[in-house]
Amino acid sequence: MWRPFRHWPIRRRPTADGESFTLTANDQDGVGTDLPTVNASAVSSDVVATQLVFTTQPSPLALTSGTALDFSTYPVVEARDANGIKDTGFTDTVTLAETGAGTATYTGNSVTAVAGIATFTGMTMTYTAAVHGETFSLQADYTAAGSEGDLSTLPSSSSFTAQAIDSDATLVAATAISEPVALSSTANSSSAAVSVFDFKLNDGGTADGLALDVSQIALQTSGTGPFSQLVFLLNGPDASRCNGRV
Repeated sequence: MWRPFRHWPIRRRPTADGESFTLTANDQDGVGTDLPTVNASAVSSDVVATQLVFTTQPSPLALTSGTALDFSTYPVVEARDANGIKDTGFTDTVTLAETGAGTATYTGNSVTAVAGIATFTGMTMTYTAAVHGETFSLQADYTAAGSEGDLSTLPSSSSFTAQAIDSDATLVAATAISEPVALSSTANSSSAAVSVFDFKLNDGGTADGLALDVSQIALQTSGTGPFSQLVFLLNGPDASRCNGRV
């Protein structure tokens, strides 16, 4: 006697998009006449993305405002469902854009996802910060109403920090010391130190909205001395005995 199966829900959580399974019908073994098993047609799972996820974060995360950043590690974004399973049918265009108060220009920040993965190989970014030390992130977006519909979650990357450079500052030589200065080959303590150069730093104004900041001092030497043993001290209105090596 043939009896249909009605209202028999089957719930199965796949581990991968396109994963298939088959239902097999079998009678009760050892009771009456054993009938051969029969298989239904295979059923394949269809994972539908609901979110984008950064699977590889960009690097480095420190940059200079207004200078192109060439990533050493390019960001990678995947389309996944609520269970974190990749949607291999996702082929929308994914775009990365800044979330900070500044502005940015890019190359390679929009790519078409392949089998649910968007890899931003060769991407560069030039970010102009609104303030010194500004932090911002890259947000991943996609083609609205694309091949897999609308996604509910759009992720942001790890935070970048933009260091701004004072664009209207100048450095000029002062006149108190006549350069170059000869160094004693027998000096071996700070009491034998001599002044070797002097300079003035001037901030041209506040038009760029940035404070004057010095990150390094480069000293040029000549002669045959063991310059790797030289230590310098920097003194001035905003610096007291800052030391470094040549």
